[in-house]
Amino acid sequence: MKLTDTEKQALSKGETIQITEDGIHVVIMRADLYEQYRSVLPSEVVTQLVDKSLNEYDNDDPLLEGYQRPSA
Repeated sequence: MKLTDTEKQALSKGETIQITEDGIHVVIMRADLYEQYRSVLPSEVVTQLVDKSLNEYDNDDPLLEGYQRPSA
């Protein structure tokens, strides 16, 4: 997988990227941020917080379709 410059910029700012690959929905985030979340919260809580954050972010993101890739 190759990231675009826009995706790299988003990740560098701590944002996440969502894609769909072969019907599987994937969230890409920086490993350091993932480890921070994982180290302080149970995985169920992290999942809920990430989902909530992504949903709120997606609602106002005019470029969302550009981040998502259609399944093959």
